[in-house]
Amino acid sequence: MKKAERLNGIIFSLKEKQRLTAKDLAEIFEVSERTIYRDIDALSQIKVPIIAYDGLGGGYEIDNNYFIPSIKLTEQEAILLLMILKLGDEVQFPNFKSDYAVLKSKICNTLTDIKHDRIESLLNKVSFYLTNVIATGYDKDVLSCIIEALLEEKQLTFTYYTPAKDSYIHRRVSSKDLHFDAGGWYLTGYCHLREDKRVFRLDRISDISVLDLTNEPFDDALSSQNDKFIPVVYTLEIERELYRILKDNSYLENREVISEDERVTLRFKTIFENVVTKLVLENPDRITLLGPADFKNSITEKIIKLNKKYNSKP
Repeated sequence: MKKAERLNGIIFSLKEKQRLTAKDLAEIFEVSERTIYRDIDALSQIKVPIIAYDGLGGGYEIDNNYFIPSIKLTEQEAILLLMILKLGDEVQFPNFKSDYAVLKSKICNTLTDIKHDRIESLLNKVSFYLTNVIATGYDKDVLSCIIEALLEEKQLTFTYYTPAKDSYIHRRVSSKDLHFDAGGWYLTGYCHLREDKRVFRLDRISDISVLDLTNEPFDDALSSQNDKFIPVVYTLEIERELYRILKDNSYLENREVISEDERVTLRFKTIFENVVTKLVLENPDRITLLGPADFKNSITEKIIKLNKKYNSKP
């Protein structure tokens, strides 16, 4: 990174983080602290209002009233932002399509025509495959209402469609978390109708609005186990060669290796029960499921049903 780009980066970092030490800035920009000191001095000389604080808890701040003019993006910065936007298309933020289009135009407007054509060509060669759930369409206010409810800790009211019963039911919910999983957006919260924790798929929500009611205490209710996003601890015994292939997968990020020989025994926590199920069923000779007991029973029931179904005589 060139010095001019780093100086601009220091200004943006201080505006975002409010206070950073020289060590913090050195780690962000991958330079020495001595270089940061020189950069701070250079910014001060051009009248950028940086305030220095000494001692424990010290560091640098920038005057909140300081206006940062827009700057031209480098080609690498534009590529990063446009790739993130393309990923956003796959994530499918509800009803943000026009915002994405405008933002992409703003980014592209910072580029020369030659650079723009180069980056468009690159983006056509980049793909993201995250979607297993096909959203059926979103209520126009669904995301904005949920964001407001989460920010203000307010309750929501909406109509929810349940496909299994083919029914529409009015719900009042104290919202807790927003999740994206396998192509679908989900809201977790306390349902005052069911008096329990529930997960709602956003494309099944309609007629949503934010109530002038503060979220009621529901920590105890939200500890119930009917939520697909509650992590579960699994214990597996995996053939060493297969373990070397799997160990860098995200669901094994916080694994604990219990023993390691020809087969590796490990314990890990994840919310992705479907991934573990697929892993166990697809590798019966290479993976042994050791726990938890209720999950083992679930796998056993699946195997028995499959065996009966496909080994039955005509």
